[in-house]
Amino acid sequence: MQIISGIASGIQLSVPKGLSVRPTVGRSRKSLFDSIGSLSGCSVADFFAGSGALGLEAASRGAENVYFLESDQRNCRIISENIAKVAKSGVTSEMKVICSDVLYGYGRLPPADMIFADPPYDITVDMLSRLLSDAKFAEWAGSAVLIWELPDDSRAGEINNLLLENKGWKILKKRRFGDADFLFLKYVGL
Repeated sequence: MQIISGIASGIQLSVPKGLSVRPTVGRSRKSLFDSIGSLSGCSVADFFAGSGALGLEAASRGAENVYFLESDQRNCRIISENIAKVAKSGVTSEMKVICSDVLYGYGRLPPADMIFADPPYDITVDMLSRLLSDAKFAEWAGSAVLIWELPDDSRAGEINNLLLENKGWKILKKRRFGDADFLFLKYVGL
């Protein structure tokens, strides 16, 4: 796996071994970031960071600050190694790893302009439900765009029900890039 574009383009990233990490594939990542456009000056949070690929891509494309939230200690070490590789290429973003569960760790981060979330598919509905129904998370997220990678369409009904139950969150768009679907959400209040 490598950084697709920006200052660190072509830098090879280490990926944790095992089934607990399922990195967003290059083609999907490229299309996602191309659709977002400039990240210059943005603050980015990468939830369920795994290898850190989404946050590191954001840093390579000009994000000012990138914060990685990951609960697995081994993965946190790999993210730190990947940060060092990307920093050597000339990326000047402030990058920090917080080794914590997302539900407890987001409050330790400064507010973000963009939040990437790519949880393991078996917990994605539960995690999305817990975050969207958490008033403190909504307050912390503020006007950030939450970009959530979705599992296959078999869970679409559950996710639609979640969004109906959590009326303060607005769907900006749902897009398919390569083999992955992404939901773009924003908290707009009740």
